[in-house]
Amino acid sequence: MKSKEIILKELNDIKNHDTKLYSYLYNLVYQDWCGDSKFLEKIYNSFLDDNRSEIRRISIYALLFGLKIQNDKYKEFAIKYSQGINASSALRQMCISGLAEAYGESKDVQILSCFYEIYRNSEEDEDIRGACFTGLMRIIGMTSMEILRMNNDNLIFSSDDINKGLFSDPIAEIEKLIN
Repeated sequence: MKSKEIILKELNDIKNHDTKLYSYLYNLVYQDWCGDSKFLEKIYNSFLDDNRSEIRRISIYALLFGLKIQNDKYKEFAIKYSQGINASSALRQMCISGLAEAYGESKDVQILSCFYEIYRNSEEDEDIRGACFTGLMRIIGMTSMEILRMNNDNLIFSSDDINKGLFSDPIAEIEKLIN
């Protein structure tokens, strides 16, 4: 275990080194260096407005995927960047997977509406559409294994990988929830 003071000092020492900071922030959420999720939340929250996309990406990943925090500010941030507003594809993917993890089984209408709109947009990137589709399934309560089994044991990396006919019932449930 590291003390909070040591963590803050180490962060300060590397704050201008993109790769070191990214790695440190990634490790911080998984190495259980301090065991204080509120302290970690404050750290990651402080980096959400960073001008470096990769630092915003690891921050939202840690808050939603690593710490599984349901918070309106983080949800709004992730929805905004999921929709592609000034976001790289990697940041969009991280926001989508983070929302799906933190809000799995919640049937959150706001997230469902966002993901459904992106998924249905044929002009959208196929990988982003695929991530939104699996996110939709997670938000309505399906596990990754259930999604895999329902898709005839084929992984979904892009929307081209989805056997759409097999998911008519879940899609109908989503449409009913968002309309």
